[in-house]
Amino acid sequence: MKAMVTMAAVLATTMLAHAQDSDAKRMQSEEMNPGSALTTRERTGDGAFKILIYGNSIALHGPAPKIGWERDWGMAASAREKDFAHLVVADLEKRRGERADYRIRNLAALERNFTADLSDYPDLAADVAWAPDYVVIAIGENVANLTPETTDAYTRFLVSLAKPLAACVSHPQVIMRSPFWRNDAKAACTAKAAEEVGATYVDAGSLGADKANTAAGLFEHQGVANHPGDLGMRRLADLILAAIKTPAPKAMKPTISFTSDKNPLSYALGEKMRFTIAATGGNRIRWTRTGDDGREEHGETSLVTRHSSLVTGGFDGSEAAVETSLDRPGFVRIRAELLDDSGKVIASYDGGAGAAVDEIRPDNPEPPEFDAFWARRKAALAAFAWNEGPSRPTCREIASEREGVRLFEVSIPCPGGRPSTGHLSVPVKGGPFPARIHLHGYNESWAKSAYRPPHPEALPLDTLLLDLPAHGYELGREPEYYAALRAESGSNGHDYAFDPIQNANPDDSYFGVMAWRVLRGLEYLKSRPEWDGKTLIADGGSCGALQSVWAAALDHDVTECRIFIPWCCNMGGPASGRAHGNWHVPWVPALGYYDPVNMARRIPATCRANITWAGLGDYICPPSGVMAFYNVLPCPKNITFIQGAQHGYIPPKPWQTGERRK
Repeated sequence: MKAMVTMAAVLATTMLAHAQDSDAKRMQSEEMNPGSALTTRERTGDGAFKILIYGNSIALHGPAPKIGWERDWGMAASAREKDFAHLVVADLEKRRGERADYRIRNLAALERNFTADLSDYPDLAADVAWAPDYVVIAIGENVANLTPETTDAYTRFLVSLAKPLAACVSHPQVIMRSPFWRNDAKAACTAKAAEEVGATYVDAGSLGADKANTAAGLFEHQGVANHPGDLGMRRLADLILAAIKTPAPKAMKPTISFTSDKNPLSYALGEKMRFTIAATGGNRIRWTRTGDDGREEHGETSLVTRHSSLVTGGFDGSEAAVETSLDRPGFVRIRAELLDDSGKVIASYDGGAGAAVDEIRPDNPEPPEFDAFWARRKAALAAFAWNEGPSRPTCREIASEREGVRLFEVSIPCPGGRPSTGHLSVPVKGGPFPARIHLHGYNESWAKSAYRPPHPEALPLDTLLLDLPAHGYELGREPEYYAALRAESGSNGHDYAFDPIQNANPDDSYFGVMAWRVLRGLEYLKSRPEWDGKTLIADGGSCGALQSVWAAALDHDVTECRIFIPWCCNMGGPASGRAHGNWHVPWVPALGYYDPVNMARRIPATCRANITWAGLGDYICPPSGVMAFYNVLPCPKNITFIQGAQHGYIPPKPWQTGERRK
């Protein structure tokens, strides 16, 4: 819909009265929206599409007791779900059959100062980067009534606000509505801006004139009462929704999941475990049961016949129940697959539960002279000069894409043929700072994200950060360099660290030079004058978690080992009959010098082992190995297992979890 309003006519009308008053002042609501910040409400993270709404107090206003407004949503709806913004979100979700992420911003500060430099508002640039699918711009009420001198400026402001959003990578539908309180000049500017950026214009000016659309009589403060009530909010939403074109609802995506009948870490030996499998779509369910007891069972059942042959159970509509038990401290693994009419797998879910999990211990004895081995390795590291004479670190500043942070490429001399290299970020303001070393996953350590500068959002404003790949390579080189170096890092046909011949001697293992680089990185980080000398965090996931455990065990200045899906825990587990996946380092006894279950005992009480999550369906990092590691930790510790989580994958919420904390 395009507005055909003659600009000259509306300007003549505008100049007759209230030349400098905003509609908000005329409606006695100039006390709204205090301050210069852009207030925001958002729900983001797991939606299938994104909605961005720019408004003012009509979209979002926090509690203001002095004027009788005690709520935290669009003024003056009686409930959050009844303001126009949340109505638009709810109706679009219903149309599409999908959950939305949404962001609602109050732009009153910009309305009152629409000649401001929009680059001073980084939230607006963040909204473009967020790439919404729908944009609603519903502002104007707080703009001072326009004069011939300000009309063009207001139109340019609206264009500069909407154009970057309309051109962003998601190519959103953009809706621009005129003010709720009728103002022909502002409406004409909004219509002109909408035409210029390719947005759809919605005229809402007739609504505010009808008292039935306001909250008249419901609030003592006249300004609040002049805002749209529930009926006005519904009509505002309907105008906007009528202008939005939505795709036909998507066919229901096939899904499958299951939960255990109690906390998945709470079963006793021999106790019945009951799993309820829920499915949407599909025709049949196929399941496999494996576990740390070596048993393996399979079955397939129809969604129609209400029959399951694992032990006992049956279907109720789209649910199946299966039962099993375990007579060894450890875990049961259930893999369930949803099949279509042709027998093709259209969805799957991997998880399980444990019995007597607090009794799980490492399956192999600690290697002889473990501490003597590491004392010798650390002595060799100390003997390799890194901060004196000609053997000193290099620290080259490079461009930082995050304001307030300086970024450096560092190379620190280290034994093993290559230095310890990584990116160091240093906050510009404040200090001294806590320090953190971030360590990478197995394949991630060869990715562009490791050898090129970290993403700007990963550079903290309040922490000294060393982002350290495992391999001591040069930074910022061409991909061919890293491919060749990775091939060189393997041996005997194996990728790095997987060669059982090399691993048979702990001094020859690739893990050994990796550990040296971690320890040297910590030495360097602690030498920085910006460090506060107190807080030192080692973090990472998978192989990065393995290295973080080494850091905490071998450098007692580390105060937190912050990890997830820790790799290589109880490396001898598969050889002892533990359930495992297809990707694990072949066991030789010398690997015990690097196994987290043995390192764990050396982590002091001054360090917290914070295992943020592990997967009950992750058999690259099997739950039994992770739990063996956790159980022998002598320090403060916590762990969360997530049902259905696999290696690097967490299913949509809600989750079933099992937790431990000490």
